[in-house]
Amino acid sequence: MRLVELIPGKALVYLLLGLMPFLVELIPARAQPSIEWRGVPFITGVFTTIVQFLAGVGGLFLDIFFQKSALDRKTTLATKAVTQTASHVLRAAYFVSFGSIGDEIGLWPLLVAITLAIAGTALAPYVIERMSDHGFRQWTRAIIFAVSGVYLLRAIWLFWQG
Repeated sequence: MRLVELIPGKALVYLLLGLMPFLVELIPARAQPSIEWRGVPFITGVFTTIVQFLAGVGGLFLDIFFQKSALDRKTTLATKAVTQTASHVLRAAYFVSFGSIGDEIGLWPLLVAITLAIAGTALAPYVIERMSDHGFRQWTRAIIFAVSGVYLLRAIWLFWQG
């Protein structure tokens, strides 16, 4: 990533992140990406990490590959957790290598983020156990499109502001 030195503008990042799920919906159903296809898990992991490095978030991109799979909700969450953890560790190592990550973020926001992540992880099983696999997919899909909509609104706002 250091060799590429690509730093996209915020508006472009939000626009691309917001458009991704909608563009996938335009692909015929049998051709939409699935995490169950041979070789796709590795490719998904690589591209999720790249998106994570460029945009700071990769979960939405990762979710797209699980939407059309037949995996149950627990397998889906476990797989996504491993992928996201690896992406976060790699991203943290990459940015710490620049030596100034603590100065940019600050201690309190970092502690709040860690606390929220732990709380979410601790509370998630109580929610997931009460859902069906179908309900999980419906909620995930709704959240994907809601977050994408927020990204698109943010992109429009940034483009408008100049």
